[in-house]
Amino acid sequence: YIDAIKLKCEKCGQEMSRIPEVIDCWVESASMPFAELHYPFENKELFKKRFPAQFVAEYTAQTRAWFYVMHVISTIIFDQAPFENVVATGNILNEKGEKLSKSKKNFPDPWEFIEKYGVDSLRYYLMTSSVMKAEDIFFSEKEVGEVYKKVMLILSNVLSFYKMFDDRAVESKGYQKNILDKWILARFHELIKKTTESMDKYNVVLATRPIGEFIQDLSVWYLRRTRERIK
Repeated sequence: YIDAIKLKCEKCGQEMSRIPEVIDCWVESASMPFAELHYPFENKELFKKRFPAQFVAEYTAQTRAWFYVMHVISTIIFDQAPFENVVATGNILNEKGEKLSKSKKNFPDPWEFIEKYGVDSLRYYLMTSSVMKAEDIFFSEKEVGEVYKKVMLILSNVLSFYKMFDDRAVESKGYQKNILDKWILARFHELIKKTTESMDKYNVVLATRPIGEFIQDLSVWYLRRTRERIK
């Protein structure tokens, strides 16, 4: 219907019409790595520093869309891929197996959900799930609630215990001599090592799951058996 609209050219006075050929919008998206900096007309040094990107992240359908077309255009122009790593997520489905959709509104109210469980519970639930491995998952409020109780509340309780003593001078008598102190420090450095190695490999699931395991050890094993000594 837009073709019925004709405009007058201010320069020559002739009639202007819409050009019927329209390039695929993915070509614009795929040009992002260099077009956003107006390369090669500007920002040449900045472009060289930033290209190729360390990683791109999107959901799995982009393997045949943005990831693919960006790869093609970059190969044509620069003879190399525009990114070094890809992080692809799957789809989040409701209990009926439907993809969560803004238009269908087939998901719980995000603000009520966050108010109930906290944003970190939701974040940890998703980051440790197989959705971060490009697999589909059925969203479970029950599982988010489990994360809230077993990870976030426990960590909050550990912090509350610490706050009972954080305004006093605490001497580290016997520090690192007690076997429990040695053990929790060893677990802490093990956590750092695992998380760092996994993040370097862009494996988000393996990077985040050990955090919950460490919080359990910190509370259930270390703090419970060290409470009286700390007091």
